[in-house]
Amino acid sequence: MHPDESIHVDGTVTEALPQGLFRVVLSNGHVLVGHLAKALKAAALQVPTGSVVELELSPCDLSRGRILGVKPKA
Repeated sequence: MHPDESIHVDGTVTEALPQGLFRVVLSNGHVLVGHLAKALKAAALQVPTGSVVELELSPCDLSRGRILGVKPKA
């Protein structure tokens, strides 16, 4: 898949799951499972519950996504 075909959305982390997975809710109410991108794993980034994250979704599977970064709080 070409990188331009991915979908970029923002969501809120509601739960930290085992093995570096997170339950994320999008603004439209859709719930999915997100995992950290390799760059964030290498930086040992902590993603607290309630934080807003940027996700990359594949058009083929909208139930899983890659967490690209944590948005700063306003």
